[in-house]
Amino acid sequence: MKRKTDYYPYYKKLTKMTLEKPPEEADEYKVLFQNYPCIAESIKLKTEMKRLNEKMKSVKDRPTKFQIKREMNKIKAMLKREGILKQLHGESKQEKVFKRRFRIDSMKEHVSFSIMRTRKSLTKVSVNAQKRLRASAHRNLPPPIFDLNSLDMAEKGLALREWIRRHRKQSSVVSSVY
Repeated sequence: MKRKTDYYPYYKKLTKMTLEKPPEEADEYKVLFQNYPCIAESIKLKTEMKRLNEKMKSVKDRPTKFQIKREMNKIKAMLKREGILKQLHGESKQEKVFKRRFRIDSMKEHVSFSIMRTRKSLTKVSVNAQKRLRASAHRNLPPPIFDLNSLDMAEKGLALREWIRRHRKQSSVVSSVY
């Protein structure tokens, strides 16, 4: 089983490769071609097909479109041929293993990205909730005891009565609004 997944990183890198660079120039292609030539060739043909599809979308004139269509039909025939060769050489089973692992890896990446995004949004929500709670506590609680300790007894009573009066006034205004 170890041998089947030894070349998976090369397969993964080739399938995720951008369209600007031809796959034949990549070292991963060369390594994969030495061990699994049909798989490497089919990846090359699929990237060529993607490139032609992109080119087809941008082209306006008909003769060029027909020429691209002919090239795409040739590539489709070559892909069928490679599929038959893969089955003949036993590489189709290995490609299934690669594809399954690639799907699992891409699902893991998607889930981890979603989890990170959710965590980030939950952190923002909890920070906002903490700020609202602090503001509410500051409005609803009496003046801090530390502030009252600096005052003498008569001033403490006066400060507490003033806070109670303001608090009752605010709560009556709020209740009349609702």
